[in-house]
Amino acid sequence: MALCALWIRWQARGVVGRLVRPDEELISILRSPERMAHLSLRQWDRVISQARAAGLLGRLEWFARTHEILYRTPSAPRAHLRWHRTLADACARDVVSEVEVLSALFPDSVPLLLLKGAAYVVAGFRAGNGRFFEDIDVLVPERSLSEVERKLLSSGWRESHLNDYDQRYYREWTHELPPLINPMRGTSVDIHYNILPRVGRLVPNAKLLIEASIPVADSRPNIRTLAPADMVLHSAAHLFQNGEFERGLRDLSDMDLLLRYFSSHDSRFWEKLHERATVLNLERPLFFALALSASTLATPVPREVHRSVARVVRGSTKRFVLKELFRAAMTPVHPSCDTSLARISRFILFVRSHWIRMPVTMLLPHLLHKVRERRMS
Repeated sequence: MALCALWIRWQARGVVGRLVRPDEELISILRSPERMAHLSLRQWDRVISQARAAGLLGRLEWFARTHEILYRTPSAPRAHLRWHRTLADACARDVVSEVEVLSALFPDSVPLLLLKGAAYVVAGFRAGNGRFFEDIDVLVPERSLSEVERKLLSSGWRESHLNDYDQRYYREWTHELPPLINPMRGTSVDIHYNILPRVGRLVPNAKLLIEASIPVADSRPNIRTLAPADMVLHSAAHLFQNGEFERGLRDLSDMDLLLRYFSSHDSRFWEKLHERATVLNLERPLFFALALSASTLATPVPREVHRSVARVVRGSTKRFVLKELFRAAMTPVHPSCDTSLARISRFILFVRSHWIRMPVTMLLPHLLHKVRERRMS
């Protein structure tokens, strides 16, 4: 572990590889959007390419517009940003329309909790600005799972084309049903009954999440979102437990905006966040979320909160190694900045995500099945 930490430190500081972090320009803009006003055309070209790979172009346009920088931006990058605003606005309208359809399908007795991007948009949070969506994630009580699936299937949605093994994997080992697709509108809905897999090491009590949920203003009572602290914890759990980092920098930016907003509107937010993480057994992902958000995007996390949450990850070397692996893995997957450290980090964290997602007695047969399946395809 100590040798691994030393190698990572050399990589991060440029002893091996580049002297300057290749994604520094994009991250510096996320930290201080006003820096966009001083970019050259060459820098704009690089930043736009990296932001597109990270799913952040819509976010950059929103930053430029709200900081009154867009009108000072050169015409070529301004056209890119405005086009992505058009796409993001259309995507947001589609999400709102789809949520209205879902709301009308179910009685008020069946709560539908919007998760992540859909929740940000419908609730009007800043984290929804410039956001693009591949699907709509919804959390429902496990007791209502069959009713919700049956209703959607009878209303035009179709199961994705999965074999019997994948169906079993979703229904018995994960925290969601196989994705449902509406062929008429091309929309996809993921129905969750928890926020982490049921066979994983961290399994929050979904009933607590649902009980603390809040209705969305100007919406039917059955359309709800997670409570503020739970929303942050779900974002942290999704990012630091699932091993998917192609859009990691975007998810970290989401978290930064959520933390800034909630802490500015509730003087007890940080206290509530730590208490809730303890209750839901999500202190570990919260630690990495706060550490990476503060160090990468300068999120104003109180020092005492960071110290108290850090106690769950024992060993300074272990904390350092994992933080640097996460930091490198969030580098946009783009030739201008996708280093060997970033690729190695994503692989290590992908393996780690499987290791903590299911016990070894399930993991090994699962991996062997996937290897055989890939060879046969």
